Amino acid sequence: MKHKKLSIAFDMDGVLLDTTPAIIQLHHEVTGEIPKLHHSQTKMWNFEDIITATNDQINGYFISERLFEIITFISDDKMSMKTLIEELLSSELFEVYCITKGVPDNIELKKVWLKERLPLFNIDNLIGVPMEVEGKPNVKTTVFIDDFSKNFNGNAKYNILFRKNGLVTDYNTDESTSDYQTGSVSELASKIFELLDFERMYCS
Repeated sequence: MKHKKLSIAFDMDGVLLDTTPAIIQLHHEVTGEIPKLHHSQTKMWNFEDIITATNDQINGYFISERLFEIITFISDDKMSMKTLIEELLSSELFEVYCITKGVPDNIELKKVWLKERLPLFNIDNLIGVPMEVEGKPNVKTTVFIDDFSKNFNGNAKYNILFRKNGLVTDYNTDESTSDYQTGSVSELASKIFELLDFERMYCS
């Protein structure tokens, strides 16, 4: 019996990409400002609790080639997102998508970055949502993983709220919109394979 692939959509900033420390480092390189706190402690989407960057400055960082020279995959002490994605891509059991909201230059830089680091990823499966589009991303995969509570709108069967290192922030506080919450890459991997087993056993 052939099973349908489990389709998974990963948000990029704050889920796949360790965007926060890269933005903080770039801001320091540009301005010399020393953050008030370590980047792992920021709880605000625009980092205003640890640096004094304006929204225009931050928007500029997101389209800087330098950002994509220093940005890395999120990882914990057991697994990186790169390892997890490569495992999913090398399996015939999964269909992997990435979703991101940004201006065209930001989305293009992310495409180049992914192509270089995940050669098995089908770049057509990168869903770029323009910044001017209001509302939540229209994700219709089986599993949708995001770090922003308000992005879950019921189109995915399972919504997983990802909190890096378990940190509760001003944008991931609401658990009512998600089905599961994970605080590390290894926890997320376990949940994905748990859902795969459940779907293959009961939903094929």
